[in-house]
Amino acid sequence: MAKSSWISHATVGLSCAAAAALGLAGVTGMQPPSTLKEPGEARTAAITVTQFKDERTVAAEVDALQPVAASLGLSGVVTSSSCVPGGELASGKVAASINGRPVLGLHTAVPLYRDIGPGAQGPDVDGLRVQLNAMGHALSKTGLYAADLRAAITKLQTDNGLQKQDGTLHVEDTLWLPGGNVRVRSCDALLGSNYAAGQPFLTTAGTLQSIRVVFPSGQPPAQGDRRVQFGEASAPMANDGLVTERAFLDVVSRSAEFAATQSSNSPKPLSVKTSLSASIEVAKLPVSGVFAVNGDSGCVKSVHHKEYRVRIVGSSLGSVLATFPSDVPKDILLGESIGASECNE
Repeated sequence: MAKSSWISHATVGLSCAAAAALGLAGVTGMQPPSTLKEPGEARTAAITVTQFKDERTVAAEVDALQPVAASLGLSGVVTSSSCVPGGELASGKVAASINGRPVLGLHTAVPLYRDIGPGAQGPDVDGLRVQLNAMGHALSKTGLYAADLRAAITKLQTDNGLQKQDGTLHVEDTLWLPGGNVRVRSCDALLGSNYAAGQPFLTTAGTLQSIRVVFPSGQPPAQGDRRVQFGEASAPMANDGLVTERAFLDVVSRSAEFAATQSSNSPKPLSVKTSLSASIEVAKLPVSGVFAVNGDSGCVKSVHHKEYRVRIVGSSLGSVLATFPSDVPKDILLGESIGASECNE
């Protein structure tokens, strides 16, 4: 107990001594060490040059054809079907069999509505020529029914085991598809069921025609050639944001994200990534060093009081990213040290 009491008195004594020292410091006007003083406002800053691709995730408007209820021209029992909800059907492949008779899925620009054989001509014939060309058959893309078209149709019929192999495309042997590769929304005739010609056999999801990238208001993209990316697929983007590359659109159309945009209950927006095709060199500028800002244009002043008009292309961690028309100064003035609100460059 005596030892404990001694420690308590010693502690009180030290505390009083410390208080007396602090009081003395106040009386004599002692100043804190210079390292504890608040720093003054920076007047200049060095410019850092870096590479920039303007990578961002943005919304994309989807241009898709409306779902199509596709039907067959044959009646009977569905003995085979390639229809799977959420799956795909490709033009030029057997889509189903009725009473054992194969039916060919086929896309043409004009829906098939008649047999195409000797004497036929018109937009539907031209559409068939274009599709057969896309499938690897070498023939002219326009013109009436002739020997070249007959040969291509005959090969299509024999390759797919169609019942009639006479060089005339019979409507009853085809299932018209609204695209070269279509995604199935629903199968309306099940395997083994009795099917009546003209009734819906399947319903397609919307066929993707293009997407258009939309940049948020007030956040324009950096100028230059751009690309879009969706998963592992990428494609060039036009200046107006339009993307039409078929291979890229096919990847998008097979995704769950695209299916969600086509939902009749609660459609969701599609998101893609976009960036410049090649990096550009930009300067990182402190916000307080940029003045006379108007849109994507601004001004900076070097420590030698030379003014530079810059183009603002983005921002990063509180810094302004900008390009200079020519040489880039090493240092710029900041804040009040600029001494100007308008750019006289």
